[in-house]
Amino acid sequence: MDEELNTEWTIFPFAFMLVEGGKGKYEIVIDWEHTTYDFVRPEEVDERDTVPHLSISLGRVLVGRVVAEGLQELRNDHVNGASVLAGKAVEVMTKAVREGDVLGIRSTKEMEAENKEALAAWWQGLKMIGWHLKVVRKSMGAAITVAVCGALKAVQQEVDIGGSLGEVKRRALRRLEEASLNRRHNSERIAAQFQSWLNNHFPGEGPVAILTLSSSSTIRACLIAAISSDTGRHLRLKVLESRPMFEGVAFVRSLLLDLEKRGMGDRLAVEIASDASVGVIGKDTDIVLLGADRISEDGDVSNKTGSLAAVLCAREVSPKARVVVVSELDKVAAPGKMENHKEEDNDTSELTAHWPSPRECEAQPTSEQWMAAVKVRNVYFEWVPARHIDAYVSESGDLNLEDIKHWSRHVGQLEEEMFGDL
Repeated sequence: MDEELNTEWTIFPFAFMLVEGGKGKYEIVIDWEHTTYDFVRPEEVDERDTVPHLSISLGRVLVGRVVAEGLQELRNDHVNGASVLAGKAVEVMTKAVREGDVLGIRSTKEMEAENKEALAAWWQGLKMIGWHLKVVRKSMGAAITVAVCGALKAVQQEVDIGGSLGEVKRRALRRLEEASLNRRHNSERIAAQFQSWLNNHFPGEGPVAILTLSSSSTIRACLIAAISSDTGRHLRLKVLESRPMFEGVAFVRSLLLDLEKRGMGDRLAVEIASDASVGVIGKDTDIVLLGADRISEDGDVSNKTGSLAAVLCAREVSPKARVVVVSELDKVAAPGKMENHKEEDNDTSELTAHWPSPRECEAQPTSEQWMAAVKVRNVYFEWVPARHIDAYVSESGDLNLEDIKHWSRHVGQLEEEMFGDL
């Protein structure tokens, strides 16, 4: 707030990573507003004559090497689902604490000398890391946000107990490692709940036909649990190949290897088909099994593109098929409608790399015509409205829509508690 001008300014800081060497188009060029430029260490910013609160703005965008590498990995991971990415986010926080990569604008020596202020600055820095992690992949944001907030909540207890900065760091590191370990057991808990659901709705050892798509660690755990059960159940699995990255194919390979190690490869028969074949492969399906990257407060589910088509086609050709979503509670997002979430467009070359080259076509437009008329879209996720879903199975058991709405409110409160003051 500028009291003299009676004006409140909203500042949107940006940080840019320079290309090493910085020549040609990557070279820094100043204009008439500047006379020179200089590089300074973050802790020296307040020693310079700058615009007001520059060190605060810097603290909101500056991350260390460990966090920068972690953010880049999360941003570029287009194979794993939200559960895996949420686990990776907690691991990034853990590594940042372990390697001293929680940045404060003041020097480490200063911070260690002033326990109370040092601890407050370190805690604020750790929360900023959490904020960067939660926004790096909006489509996966629900799971990452809950995982990060849960880890921060555990660390906050150690911060409140107090002690020297070094002592709090050591205790915080233990809490973060515990949070990572606990997350690894979520899939097992959901798998046990799915096995119970399956036994209740499809008793006996008769084969069950399941249609799914993409690659989900949660679904893999559920299928292994179902096949490994004492009932000796056999499954007929139908998997859509899941273009453009063919995650469905990778999923089947991983599943078969796992079952072979357990000596249960003969209990599973698999069909893989193109996404466009869902109307054919969906016939005689008992269950459409979906994971979730995000669940709205109303129970709508965001999942791999192709999920809605799979559900609608299966409903048409197998009217008795049940649509089941298996998901951690972490996937439930803070209050908000599915329409409020922007679609995630990704690298179009993932699509076009598999197209015939122009030389293979008898006739082709000029590149100028193509660029002017055609827009290629590679959208990873789409929404399946709650009205098409029969059951939600989580680590705590079956969920109804009221359970989901209640948990959504809890997530909103937790998010506000951790990041509301940033």
